[in-house]
Amino acid sequence: MERGATAPGFESLERLSKTFGVPVRNFFDFGGEDDTISARRLHLMDTVLDAIPKLDDDGLELAAKMLDTLVQQRHAADGESGSSSA
Repeated sequence: MERGATAPGFESLERLSKTFGVPVRNFFDFGGEDDTISARRLHLMDTVLDAIPKLDDDGLELAAKMLDTLVQQRHAADGESGSSSA
């Protein structure tokens, strides 16, 4: 794991999180330093990450599809607003 040869599963990350007393999100790079992410965003990310292990496979699949749809809609809306101002 330390050398990046393997990727731990969520259960392993959850155990590490509890052992070290840090949120699971600390094991991920979200594209910026924590001080540039608002407290609200960090809370929302923690809420989503905390919900993942509580879902069965069908629930997780549905959540993934919902998030993917939301991201696609946001990107499409950003593209429309960007193209209309050009």
